[in-house]
Amino acid sequence: MCPAVESWRTKKHTRPNLHDPSNLTKREKQVLAMICDGCKTVEIASELNLDARTIERYRSELLFKTGLKNTANLVRYAVEHDLVTFDLRKR
Repeated sequence: MCPAVESWRTKKHTRPNLHDPSNLTKREKQVLAMICDGCKTVEIASELNLDARTIERYRSELLFKTGLKNTANLVRYAVEHDLVTFDLRKR
């Protein structure tokens, strides 16, 4: 295999530091905040002018990068790393 392709595949499939939110892109953090706010995939897609499949890809990348298994754990991760805040008074 071509060294450039091998290098790309290795980078793409290597899990980053699981506890470092700085590994998340600005868009991933934006999608994560909207997930934490309870938005559905189609709502996020509409708000960001993206396809719903793109949002699902972001969700998958978030799960991969954090090493988590589900959305509930993503929400907990976001809170623990101060990526989102909640105003419980408006609920």
